[in-house]
Amino acid sequence: PEVGQVGVRCVHCAKSRPKDQRVKGHVYYPSSVNTIQQCVKDLQSRHLAICGTIPDNCRERLRSLKGYGSKPEGDSVQYWIDSAKELGLQDSPDVVGVTFYRNPGEKSPADCLAIEKSEGIPSGSFIMRAEDRTSVTDSMALLLKQFRPCRFQASDRRGSRSRDRALGSPGIFCVHCSKKRYFPVTEKKL
Repeated sequence: PEVGQVGVRCVHCAKSRPKDQRVKGHVYYPSSVNTIQQCVKDLQSRHLAICGTIPDNCRERLRSLKGYGSKPEGDSVQYWIDSAKELGLQDSPDVVGVTFYRNPGEKSPADCLAIEKSEGIPSGSFIMRAEDRTSVTDSMALLLKQFRPCRFQASDRRGSRSRDRALGSPGIFCVHCSKKRYFPVTEKKL
């Protein structure tokens, strides 16, 4: 494993034993987001049966659940992939393995939005007025924070835009790259 690489491990071994005294197979490092589910299955089938640190009530609960839902409906692999991505995991761009695409110790934009909401802080953006915040969903507020207003310029003319937008028409641009500029013709297109 590389520094920053994400793995799955037995929480019981991690809490109670030094690394050099843990049973073999107590940790697995998936090669990609697509293999996380298989790593969890391997941990369950190979390690949990021989782990001496699992409390008896947990071991009994695991035994009682064995076979339950063993053939889930739908695409369970895709469920694991989607869930991993929601947690901020990605295939590492540098090495074989899984990493976080953002530091999980830092607050995400969604976390900041939740704090603002819980503390009653008006969380407007460059596009949305603070007093309008209560009129939109959290996901829309988060989306609107990613853009700033701009005006249509001669350099924006290309393709079909040259026919229907006057210089100075309102639009929005991405606050992250400042290159993506969007000029909706109607509110519905926004």
